[in-house]
Amino acid sequence: MTTYNAPEGRYEKEPLGEKAKVLAIPYGLTFLYLALGLGIVAAVGFGYPMILEAAGADLYTGSMIGMVIGYIGLLVFSVIIGWKAFNKRSLLVDVCFFLDAVCWGFALSSTIVVAAGYTDPTEASRIVGVAFGITAGVMALMGLFGILFKNAWKVYYMIPFLLLGILALTMINLFIFNEAIYWITEFVFFGVIMLETMADINQLKRLGQGGFINGTNNLAIYCAYTLMSDFVMLLIRLIPILLMSDRN
Repeated sequence: MTTYNAPEGRYEKEPLGEKAKVLAIPYGLTFLYLALGLGIVAAVGFGYPMILEAAGADLYTGSMIGMVIGYIGLLVFSVIIGWKAFNKRSLLVDVCFFLDAVCWGFALSSTIVVAAGYTDPTEASRIVGVAFGITAGVMALMGLFGILFKNAWKVYYMIPFLLLGILALTMINLFIFNEAIYWITEFVFFGVIMLETMADINQLKRLGQGGFINGTNNLAIYCAYTLMSDFVMLLIRLIPILLMSDRN
């Protein structure tokens, strides 16, 4: 009878240090881009209104123009980043990511200007600061859920239906102007973003464990883009809620 000698170490488990190293690379790349992107968002979000004010321009009109330009840019850059996520590493994706951060900054600036218009500058700064803190806490909590729950990514299937429901309620409320419906849609939309954040972090975990995120493709930038979008959307939705609760 023929016998075969299995290679030494064939059945040995991968050393814990090597496994940690494999996971640290994709997470490190993703969160490095995320930190840079959020830094740009904050700089533009707070800096753009200051520039408008220093130039003597109408703050509200300027911020609304910036918001429109920002959301158009977000649409364009999101398509490019998503389209080239699995492709060979490209400088174009880097450029689009940082321009996308600038556009989110413009979108955030309009929310900050509205906040400043509702109350005095000191109180507005406090509310925006509190919103940043709560948003970071929500991101951390949903990130924990995304890591712990293996199938968290499946909430992606629910999100389109929830968004359709929000859209339907919003359209109805354009005609009946019911404040209760407005707040229901606001809180449901905030919940949808929370679910999407959980799913996006779960996706990052799965891609990292699968070895898909590396320096040869654009997935680290794509994951950073999704998390940055989640953070800013949560922040933009949260600031008006805090403003209204503070006024009441």
